[in-house]
Amino acid sequence: MCSLANGFAYWQGKSGDDAVHTYFDDMAQALQRVQQINGSLSSIEFWNGETGWPTDGGTNYGTADAGTGNAASYYQNAVCGSLGWNLNSFYFEAFDGMYLF
Repeated sequence: MCSLANGFAYWQGKSGDDAVHTYFDDMAQALQRVQQINGSLSSIEFWNGETGWPTDGGTNYGTADAGTGNAASYYQNAVCGSLGWNLNSFYFEAFDGMYLF
């Protein structure tokens, strides 16, 4: 059995280290809830079902700024950091912007 939890620090209006902490907190709370309901984690494979950060051209949200540099930092610190928890993730990244032809 597999359980998926989404973590969207960007849509919670977080930035920088606060976004990383928010992501880890979201995952920890979801994992705790899965364990509470199931009684253990031995029969559950837990994944981050979706996370990401908008790239250049995206709209800022609260203190969260869209941008390639911020997306790279979030990926490096939050998503790659979660690998230490043996947490598999689906990472989404959007190339936002308008192209005129």
